[in-house]
Amino acid sequence: MSNNIQHTLASVTESILEQVAFVFTDDTGPQCKPQSSHWNALGAELCYTGVKNGIVHVWLSTELASNIASNMLAIDGPIDAEKAHDAVKEICNIISGNFITSAFQNMDITLQIPSLLSLSQLTEDFNNPDGVWFSSEDGPILVLVKEP
Repeated sequence: MSNNIQHTLASVTESILEQVAFVFTDDTGPQCKPQSSHWNALGAELCYTGVKNGIVHVWLSTELASNIASNMLAIDGPIDAEKAHDAVKEICNIISGNFITSAFQNMDITLQIPSLLSLSQLTEDFNNPDGVWFSSEDGPILVLVKEP
């Protein structure tokens, strides 16, 4: 992935997390990466096709996903797993749409519907050098774009 794409993804992600999810990142970079690829995370992906093709992956700590669901839905109290999963998919959708608009401007690109990622995908994404890592009060965040 080019540095420009990675920079755009980082900028868009930080902005969306702040504006939509009320999550403020403390730091960005590989130092934000957890010690192990087996961290407690939920992930979602969104595929895009057209002039450019690719997949955006978003991984959030489970605690962060629950807090985002609580913030977005204005719910006090416990958040069930389904709402946390929906929050991860919605954040992935919003980040992807804004990233594609910023990175590819007026190109003809179609977005698919976001879907959940299995934890088996986490190890591959964890070790991907193109991943953009953030830290937040509620845990790590990983976003990346995979292009064919």
